[in-house]
Amino acid sequence: FAYSYSLHTLTIPDNLRTLDTSNTFNSCKNLQTIIVPASVTYIHPTIYNWQYVREFSAEDTDDSVFMDDSGVLYDKNSKTLVRFPESKDDVTDYTVLDWTETVGDDAFYGNKTIRSVINSDNVRSIGRYAFWECENLEEVYMGKSVESVGYCVFAYSYSLHTLTIPDNLRT
Repeated sequence: FAYSYSLHTLTIPDNLRTLDTSNTFNSCKNLQTIIVPASVTYIHPTIYNWQYVREFSAEDTDDSVFMDDSGVLYDKNSKTLVRFPESKDDVTDYTVLDWTETVGDDAFYGNKTIRSVINSDNVRSIGRYAFWECENLEEVYMGKSVESVGYCVFAYSYSLHTLTIPDNLRT
C-alpha cells in the first residue's frame, strides 16, 4: 500500500492475523482510518508507517484483541494503550483510561497536536519511544504507580516543561 496517495480508509480483511507495518503504509498521505477486525491478534508498533492515520476503529466482539476509545487503539481489556494516532488532531489533552497499566512502545510517537497527557494511577510502565517527537507536548503526569520507563521516552519532545515523576520509579 506504500505511496497509495488516494487511500483514505483501510479495512483489514477478516483472515489477517498480524499486521507488520514495515513500510506497508509509508507515505499514504490521505490514510485517515484503519478498521481493525477481531481476527487481528498482533499489530507491530512500527513508528513511521502510521504518520497520517487519524483514528483506529476496532471491531468489538468476544474474540477481539483490540478495542478503540474515540480512535485511540487499546488492547481488548484496555490494559495497554497501543497507539494514539500520529495525526489525531481533534484532541490536545488526553487522559489515559483508568484501568490502563501500560503505555506501549511508540504509543504517542510523533503526534504534533497533543499538549498534555494524564496517565491513570494504574499505569505501571511506559514503553520505549512512547512520546518521541511529540513536538507540542508540554505536560505529562506519569501516574503514581509507574515503575519503569523505556528508552528515549521523551526524546525530541522539545516543548515538554512539566513532568510529574512518581516516587517509585525504578528504571
